[in-house]
Amino acid sequence: MSTIDQEKLMVKVRNWLAWDKIWLLCLQNEKTANDIRELAEASNFKELAARMNGQLLFGTAGIRARMDAGFARLNDLTIIQITHGFAKHMKNFYGSKKSNGVAIGFDGRHNSRRCALYSDINSTRMSSPFRFAQLAANVFIRNNIPVYLFSEVCPTPVVSWATVKLKCDAGLIITASHNPKEDNGYKAYWSNGAQVK
Repeated sequence: MSTIDQEKLMVKVRNWLAWDKIWLLCLQNEKTANDIRELAEASNFKELAARMNGQLLFGTAGIRARMDAGFARLNDLTIIQITHGFAKHMKNFYGSKKSNGVAIGFDGRHNSRRCALYSDINSTRMSSPFRFAQLAANVFIRNNIPVYLFSEVCPTPVVSWATVKLKCDAGLIITASHNPKEDNGYKAYWSNGAQVK
């Protein structure tokens, strides 16, 4: 890796640490910041590049990626960023009409549901088995988009069905489907129950 590439990578690392620090104050998740900091201190540019370069994009079945620190991985920060972008797109698409909300489900995979809606945020660390769905719910709520959050694990097709049945503007399920346990995913649906691609 050239010196220029290393410098560009370190700018991304500094951005990550700054943004993750802001969320750390709210989420009490020290793991992601520590992971990136340790890789930077060890000058592990190969692993840093794998985690920091690239962008999570919707593919044929939503977004799927390894759960790790970095912009190219699924974690608290990227879930918040993706959801904010999705909420903004919904607002632009539907205009000034009142939102019909979003149905949100999750599977039993580690981090699928996040207990961030509770007042005792310190009791909900990275080890929470259901992390990302409630983070997404919080972002939609902060964007004045009503949320129908499943209270239990649900199969993927149920969210598509619920989106149509509840007449929601969109649906979301946190699942990586058949991917390895180290991965997770973000599958979004339009109001007709079709996947966002």
